[in-house]
Amino acid sequence: MKNDYTYRILGTLNGLAIGDAFGTPAVHYSPREIPEMYGEKITNFITPIRRSGKGKSKWEKYEVTDDTIQTLILANSLIKFNGFSREGFGNELLKIEERYCKPGTGCGRFRVKANPNNIAEGGEGNGSSMRIAPIGICCSVHEVDKLVRLAVDSSTLTHNTMGALGGSVAIASAVSAAIEGYTINEIIEFSLNTLRKFETRYSSKYSCSILKEIKFAIDIGPEKYVEHLILNKYKTDEGEWGFIALESVACVFSLLSLNLSFKESAIKSVNLGGDSDSTTSMLCAILGAINFEDIPHDWLRNVGQKNNLDFKELAINLNNLRVHGLKDDN
Repeated sequence: MKNDYTYRILGTLNGLAIGDAFGTPAVHYSPREIPEMYGEKITNFITPIRRSGKGKSKWEKYEVTDDTIQTLILANSLIKFNGFSREGFGNELLKIEERYCKPGTGCGRFRVKANPNNIAEGGEGNGSSMRIAPIGICCSVHEVDKLVRLAVDSSTLTHNTMGALGGSVAIASAVSAAIEGYTINEIIEFSLNTLRKFETRYSSKYSCSILKEIKFAIDIGPEKYVEHLILNKYKTDEGEWGFIALESVACVFSLLSLNLSFKESAIKSVNLGGDSDSTTSMLCAILGAINFEDIPHDWLRNVGQKNNLDFKELAINLNNLRVHGLKDDN
């Protein structure tokens, strides 16, 4: 089992959930504020403290958040409809609990409209990128056109900007390549090539280039990239970087390019703060697919037990969709 797609899909799903839960304590913090609040850098799971003394966090230690829940809704909808149904996924997403679909976000606006065929107006956030992994799981690297189309179609329910859509395409591409067994350098190359095709197709409609942002973040490294964002965009609120897909997805690829272990990568990601649960979740979904065995066993056990997670059957079903070809509305 360790050499087949199912095993790598298990790594993706578990990595995503672990990254989500691990990243939660640093959300809305700047890199500078994290050791000030927690006494040191975050190196293991801790109980989240809301920034600026705003009271108890709504998330507990080891608990997953909207990143994981929305991902599972998409994954289960693919199985329920034996492929991708935009309306079907929309109906499933409308059933989500409010704590996993915050007001003011793309998902929150979608929930208010209550239209399973909604076409979002705008939406720069990373909500579609954070849940996109199942599209990458079920589309092989030989189905680039389908991967791009489904990444866009599933995203536009809640997000409809070049940055958000490109972020979804980039993460789905990376997950697909990781499950195929590509190396990190090959994953990055495949993802960038897929983004070029995406931007060529959609450049007349949108003006933002996430491809350029990812290359920039890789070139200067994740810490300097976050410093750049804070200096140029977030001087008055340093912990607000990364909630935009353009930023968090670029940071994911910058972190990925360092070729660190799963644990080292997660630690480096969470201590950058910002939207740390989403950034770390996306990163760890890719890393989990690359090497499931590299995930710390106690992290796997504790997050699984806290959230009652067992992805074995889901991974088998998603693998069947990948192997037999994911059907869709087109």
